[in-house]
Amino acid sequence: MMEPLARLVARIVARLAGGHPAPARLAHRPHQHAASRAAPEPARPPTVRYLVIVSARAAHQLPQVRALFRADPDVHVLLDRRRGERRRSPVIPRIERRRAERRQPPDYWQDPKYHPVVLVPIGAARAAAEARRAPAQRTTEAVMSQSPTTTEGWERLRSWADEGVQILGRALPALLAERDALRRRNDETERLRAENERLHAELADLSRRHQATLAAQAEIVRGLGAFMASLTQVVEPMRDLAERIQRRSADGR
Repeated sequence: MMEPLARLVARIVARLAGGHPAPARLAHRPHQHAASRAAPEPARPPTVRYLVIVSARAAHQLPQVRALFRADPDVHVLLDRRRGERRRSPVIPRIERRRAERRQPPDYWQDPKYHPVVLVPIGAARAAAEARRAPAQRTTEAVMSQSPTTTEGWERLRSWADEGVQILGRALPALLAERDALRRRNDETERLRAENERLHAELADLSRRHQATLAAQAEIVRGLGAFMASLTQVVEPMRDLAERIQRRSADGR
């Protein structure tokens, strides 16, 4: 293999992206899935150094990937036919009779669950399996050779864990009640804030109306003053005329 692994994976993804896009779920192409399940895997040559694994959801791209590496004797292309994830369990101090590599989570860059096509070096996979198997054997030997002091420590740790669970069980309802009270207080605060904003808007509207009323009253006062001035100009000549008529009437008598 002449290219680095990262460049090879980038080339695979680029070539696949240039073709037909993978469907969101394999159930949309049942005939292709059935064909990929029925097609047998070709035998792996003894000189293979890398495995190119195509995930089940990208099974329709298996022929295209095989065509990319058909001329490369160092690469073997196969389809991931597993139906479920590897079993995962917490590490507990007891003897495990299952194989260690089954209990280890897969590497993110070599897990078909996250990528349509992954590249796995065979030598690296074997070394990783051996590295995972060795700690498991050491753990088994350590558990088998536990002393009474270690057992007492585990019992004390279990007692502390049970006590912590009990304390959490007593404190959790109070915390939940406090959370609900804070949530109700927050809702009430939001309601009061909205009411305050509404009252501020009404007060601003009333203030505008009051200013408009004052302006109208001032306009009425100015109009009334002008009317009184005009009325005075009309009444004065009439008053003079009335006084003249009275004087003439008095002189005629």
